[in-house]
Amino acid sequence: MYHSGGQHQKGAITLVCLSQKCSVDEAHAIFKKRPTRQEMNQMAAQQARGQKRPHR
Repeated sequence: MYHSGGQHQKGAITLVCLSQKCSVDEAHAIFKKRPTRQEMNQMAAQQARGQKRPHR
């Protein structure tokens, strides 16, 4: 939503401001900080570890 611009961007910023209780500038910073490939790989690995079922 944010990266399509216009009214969608305003709506996304409003939602982040309300949910995170932050300023408009802080909300823009949250959206502009995109995770690096390494950070995305780490997040995927953590999620995969969390979804494994224990062996009996």
